[in-house]
Amino acid sequence: MSMTALPSAPPRRSLSREDYERLSPVVRRQAMWFARRAPAHVKVADLAAKGWAGALDALVSMSAMTDGSEPEAYVLHRIRTAMFDYLLSLDAQSKELRKRSRLIARTIGLLARMYERPPTAEEIVAGLSWSYPQYEQTLVALHDLGLCRIE
Repeated sequence: MSMTALPSAPPRRSLSREDYERLSPVVRRQAMWFARRAPAHVKVADLAAKGWAGALDALVSMSAMTDGSEPEAYVLHRIRTAMFDYLLSLDAQSKELRKRSRLIARTIGLLARMYERPPTAEEIVAGLSWSYPQYEQTLVALHDLGLCRIE
């Protein structure tokens, strides 16, 4: 029976105090930049954690490079990419909620034209063919994601 070799694990590198002090403001600044543009439920600390993972990944891959240089642009790119990937991983849920938000808005618009007044919550629920708890849960989820305004 032959044994196949497992792929080797990537080299591990710990973050030096020097690296931490040099990259800390960069990671924090990028996390705050992304957080200002992200939905309300995304926390700066979560983005910073992903940014540190990207920074460490950049330092590991750069240590494998032969010239030993450490271009800041490459590290910054890896930090931003890690944060952006994190935000994209959250998007599936918010995409579905945005779809529901548009459905609610269309239903409200249709009912308002039909009744020539703003519809009640019960009329909206009936127009959506949803249960009232499902409608409430959707509104709460929209609020929690920072999508308070129905599009």
